[in-house]
Amino acid sequence: MVETKFDKSYVKNCIEEVVPLVEEESKLKCNLKNFGVILLSKSRLEEYTKIEDSFGGYVTGTNLFLLFNEPIGNEEATKLVLGHEVTHHAQDNSFPNFYEGVSVLEKQRKIKHDRLSPLMKLIEGDATFIERKLKEKYFKHAMMSIGESPMAPYEFFQDLDYLSWANILEKKFNGNRRNINELYTAPIEELVKIFRE
Repeated sequence: MVETKFDKSYVKNCIEEVVPLVEEESKLKCNLKNFGVILLSKSRLEEYTKIEDSFGGYVTGTNLFLLFNEPIGNEEATKLVLGHEVTHHAQDNSFPNFYEGVSVLEKQRKIKHDRLSPLMKLIEGDATFIERKLKEKYFKHAMMSIGESPMAPYEFFQDLDYLSWANILEKKFNGNRRNINELYTAPIEELVKIFRE
């Protein structure tokens, strides 16, 4: 078995493979001309994303993707993590005013990552929803391993909050992309109702 070199070029190739799959599943559009990749240590990635146990990130308003600088599992797992981040790019590219609203809300609340915000629930729930669709259709054998731990199914490493928000979108809209995508232009009161616990 030939070992693949885990570097920026490898990650860029994975992103290029995942983009059309994300576009197909999300019905959103990407614009990845001159996109970039930065590989970071776990601590630097978590510092930037403000999310503990983060494996990747997307810099809003750019074509820049961040990824943990070591393999997190097999190639399918890498593509799923990137699929999640490419979905964030597609959200940002398709609904730039939505992300501007999130930024304003974060500044008003003086927080960087508010897991309770219905805007964040939509952003992360939808990206996780797309990630799940990619796994079901294309990456059924995704396995992850952190450090010296043995390989385990990808699902073991997914954020439970993100999964619950994806489940709300699946249940409430039966996966209908038109209806889900309309949420990005809906009044915040609508999102509050949808994600009320």
